[in-house]
Amino acid sequence: VEKILPRKTFLRRSNPGKRKGSQAIASNIDLLLVIMGLDNDYSPRRIERYLFLAKVSGAQVTIVLNKKDLCMDPENKFMEIKTIAGETPIEMISALDLKQTRTILQWIDPGKTIAFLGIFGRG
Repeated sequence: VEKILPRKTFLRRSNPGKRKGSQAIASNIDLLLVIMGLDNDYSPRRIERYLFLAKVSGAQVTIVLNKKDLCMDPENKFMEIKTIAGETPIEMISALDLKQTRTILQWIDPGKTIAFLGIFGRG
């Protein structure tokens, strides 16, 4: 370790169980991509929790709704999340479509620190 940088942003969650305090997840994030599948992973309440964590962290946030191809009614789910997310940008994609996955690149710039938040292997 050569240098410890001061925290500009700080993503944390409550300690699991009954312990008090918080658990650090990441710091100095420029952009937090909240990833959620539109299949069995879909949970508007989870998006609310993730958006709260993101706002408190100070990082910019974008929501990525994946598995559009597996959803019977993606537009209704998009609108439901849009109601929760307000002005937060939302992308709806199918990871199987390379053109759609490239839309995520618009949010990623050289020198930016990007973090992904979601359930591992589900989005």
